[in-house]
Amino acid sequence: MENKIIIAETERLILRRYKKEDIQDLFEYLSDEEVVKYEPYKPQTFDETKENLEWRIGTDEMIAVELKKSHKMIGNVYMGKRDFEALEMGYVFNRNYWGYGYAAESCKALIMRGH
Repeated sequence: MENKIIIAETERLILRRYKKEDIQDLFEYLSDEEVVKYEPYKPQTFDETKENLEWRIGTDEMIAVELKKSHKMIGNVYMGKRDFEALEMGYVFNRNYWGYGYAAESCKALIMRGH
């Protein structure tokens, strides 16, 4: 079961499907005004985050990024299907983990995997 949720791994990260246990980590960054400043939504309440997590669990477009050393879910990569078989890639990370290259590492792992 566990292997089915893992999509890719890097030296520092596990890229995987979302799970219910991610609620607190997800709320931590989706409720941060600075984190969602350029997203098409406002900071979320806990109840909104719970609803959002249900959607994330059910889609393959959102990929959770977990730190290997602490098992904390620190952000996500978005891989949305677009016209002409194109994929759109984006990411949102917890502000406490900005500046460490995690987004680039995540995106590179997914591209190398040929997702």
